[in-house]
Amino acid sequence: MTFEKLTMELKSKFPTRWVSYIDLPRHTELYRPNTTVQDLLKSILDLNPEKNNFEVRIFEECFKSGNLVLLWNAFDEISPTYNEFILNIFKSIHETSSNVQFICTRPLYSNQLSQAFKVRTWQLVPFDEEKKKEFLREFFKFENVSSEKIQENIEKVEKIVEKLQYDDLGFYNFETPLMLKLIAEIHENTKLFESANIYGIFEAFVEKKIEIWLEKSKNSFNI
Repeated sequence: MTFEKLTMELKSKFPTRWVSYIDLPRHTELYRPNTTVQDLLKSILDLNPEKNNFEVRIFEECFKSGNLVLLWNAFDEISPTYNEFILNIFKSIHETSSNVQFICTRPLYSNQLSQAFKVRTWQLVPFDEEKKKEFLREFFKFENVSSEKIQENIEKVEKIVEKLQYDDLGFYNFETPLMLKLIAEIHENTKLFESANIYGIFEAFVEKKIEIWLEKSKNSFNI
């Protein structure tokens, strides 16, 4: 969401630049090693000279002059098989042009990207205690939880966060908006207190989503 918003802001403030948001998991056409970076980008951006040659020429000129801004989303969701291949695409653009690239990923890959490009990586600042409580309070209000139960639910989430800070793989930060929302959605699942690891969180989350999907499917069928 941050990258989609940033894309719109950049397009508005820099109208002479070609700005594109690219969601990596949606583009399997990237995985073709015997082609140029420009051709790959044309394929991703659906640029076809037979449909609109003028647009293709604008893109090529922007690429050549360094006026391209690419916002790559979900690098962390790429299969490990293609991780190095995608990274080489980033490197090729970085080393052979002055085009700008933004890469969105979970902190797990920040060191890899920092070393590959010799740049500083940026991460979201975790909530402090007050902001964490405020976020959870607003979440439960949105879920129509009664005011009497909101504080009780917040305390349950905090206990889960405290218990799950560490597991066999090391430290995890569960105080970002995304992770807090995820835990808040499944805070009533007693498995979280038993498993005490990141896999337990995602397993409980997936199980709940499947239950919701099955219930909706059942209701749709009955209608």
